[in-house]
Amino acid sequence: MFVKVNNSEFLYAKYADWLCSGHNVTVHAPIARHWTSERRYNRPEILFQLYPLGKWEYTAANGRRKKSPNEFRPELDEYGRVLLNAFNHPLKPSAVMPVKVSTEIEGWEMEAICRLDPDICHQDFIDRMIPSPGGGKAGPTKGTLNHRRRRDRMRMRVLPWPLPRHLSYSDRQVVKELDGQGRAENSTRNLRDLTEEEIEMRCAIMYGGHFERSGAHAQNDATRLQTFRANLQLVRTKYSEDSEEVQMIKSRIVQQLDKMGQRYDGRIWDATPTAEEE
Repeated sequence: MFVKVNNSEFLYAKYADWLCSGHNVTVHAPIARHWTSERRYNRPEILFQLYPLGKWEYTAANGRRKKSPNEFRPELDEYGRVLLNAFNHPLKPSAVMPVKVSTEIEGWEMEAICRLDPDICHQDFIDRMIPSPGGGKAGPTKGTLNHRRRRDRMRMRVLPWPLPRHLSYSDRQVVKELDGQGRAENSTRNLRDLTEEEIEMRCAIMYGGHFERSGAHAQNDATRLQTFRANLQLVRTKYSEDSEEVQMIKSRIVQQLDKMGQRYDGRIWDATPTAEEE
């Protein structure tokens, strides 16, 4: 079997047999075999780093790129053959990437791996999953994996790397809540994980800022408006009317009504739609 590298060059290739069938499990690289999600017990140290500083900076000197490479750079077996998965996709070499990836891999695991090796992308995780996980389930999409990472980042108080141009509301709260020691050490170790209720509150505040679009089609206008209003009622249970959080949702309701060509009246902050909207 051969893999075409370019218009004139081919390489020998073979299937990675362990990815063609078998159990739906993650087989970690040695560096990750002791990892757990527990904050005080073997959580990957890289997840406590607030900003990518020092050896983690995205510089040519560190050999760290902000985007995964597009060039053909396959993993080879001991005989120099390109390793392929069940879909004929060549595997990407990495010292931290699992040999095999479960379709149920958690977001924090992917986040740690991608921080350690910035050349890894979501497709690389999918490429190391078996084709039939069983139970009538299909494998996850790249959007699903992205959603898992984003939710675990929120829960564990982890900023995205590389840093986006503008931090999300939730990410700004991480920076805001750091104490002097955390800032000095560039570490979030002294923060605590969010509860599920706190995550839902953050999601309600951030709804409409693209967070809710991960892994799903954008909702229709009427549904989005109703969700905005329900979120407003939830956020009001914790934040005052003049808070940043409440005002953020109100402004999105106004924008949504404007997009729908609806007039503003005294009920625009209510959870119940007007007859016109129905």
